[in-house]
Amino acid sequence: MSLRFQDKFMKKENSLKLTKEAHLPLLIQVHSMVLVRISRASQFDAAQMDQASILMLKEQLKKVFSMMPDVSLTYEPELMACLLFCVWRFSIWMDKPTPGNASRNLCYRNEPAFQSLLNLGKVKTGLEAPPLSTFQKIGFLLLTVGVPYCWARLQTIGHLAQGSLAKFLRFSDKLYKISSLANLMLFLNTGRYLTLVDRLLRARLVYQKPNRVQVVSSEFFNRQLVWQELSELLLFVLPHLKRVQTWLQLKWGYASTIHEKEGACALCGADPITIPYVASPCGHVYCYYCLTTGCQVHRSFHCVRCNREITSMRRLKTATEASATSN
Repeated sequence: MSLRFQDKFMKKENSLKLTKEAHLPLLIQVHSMVLVRISRASQFDAAQMDQASILMLKEQLKKVFSMMPDVSLTYEPELMACLLFCVWRFSIWMDKPTPGNASRNLCYRNEPAFQSLLNLGKVKTGLEAPPLSTFQKIGFLLLTVGVPYCWARLQTIGHLAQGSLAKFLRFSDKLYKISSLANLMLFLNTGRYLTLVDRLLRARLVYQKPNRVQVVSSEFFNRQLVWQELSELLLFVLPHLKRVQTWLQLKWGYASTIHEKEGACALCGADPITIPYVASPCGHVYCYYCLTTGCQVHRSFHCVRCNREITSMRRLKTATEASATSN
């Protein structure tokens, strides 16, 4: 009897040991997943670099439209939305990291899909990065492009509006700032989800290549240099094209090409006028390049509206500049 009891006891011990060994890999995987830490400094640096790249592109775009300042001011939210859309289209939508994330060896991970792999026991390192779902990608488009555009447009309306709309805008702004502060505190504690958008969509930043040395890629800077050179080329070429157009009009008889519309340049018909200058002594307004080209073509250039000889010119001050000067 004692031998039979001893055999049964040994069998139970062996079965318990096999059960523990079977569950050991899963425990090790969960433990390794818990120990994975993504540098908070790297995530902050990536976000700062993304913001800096957007600002650089915005400045270059403003320089391109410097010949049409009214257009850049009126449609600034639309231009910003186009830039953000391009960044989203060529990074998030194509399952590629943003320029800032790429420089810090980071990429977005579909956290719900990762949890499913973890439950199935398919996680080995804790750095597996399932790609974002279509729902998450569209969510990034709406929350990082659509919402900022709508907010910028609402703010332009809110400056003129009173009552309930102004109160709603102030309340929404305060709510967003409080939520961002709470999310920042959670991020500093856990190291997950730097922004509210990441937390809402459950898209976590993880290392793209765990064994890669973090170095700043020169590809991003090369793109910036190319974009800057192209914008400078446009800034140099566009005024000369306008000069050529005005020169041809004046050389082949400008009297037949007078634009009678009020508020528009009499030579090129631009409305609004590009860099408006006032002709003296008559006081009619022209584009800067049209007026200077006319004075170069004809030594005694006469105003095409009143036929008075133009002796000098000065820049037309905007309402903001005029009020600042008066104050």
